[in-house]
Amino acid sequence: MNIIESVVEMAREQRRKADLKMFEASQAAEPDIYKMADITLDVAVSQALWGTATTLVKEVTEPMKQIVNK
Repeated sequence: MNIIESVVEMAREQRRKADLKMFEASQAAEPDIYKMADITLDVAVSQALWGTATTLVKEVTEPMKQIVNK
């Protein structure tokens, strides 16, 4: 598995964790501000990882395009 696939898998796993926590929070009788903050953090980390993967793809594909187009 290359680094981009690893980052994408980490992003997916982080999002799964956030979704599971969100489901559990929705089943609670009262909202828990700390649980919601934890969910928000998981979503933010997931989005940051997706951004990292996107940047890595761009950094790899742009030089390859230049080589191919020469």
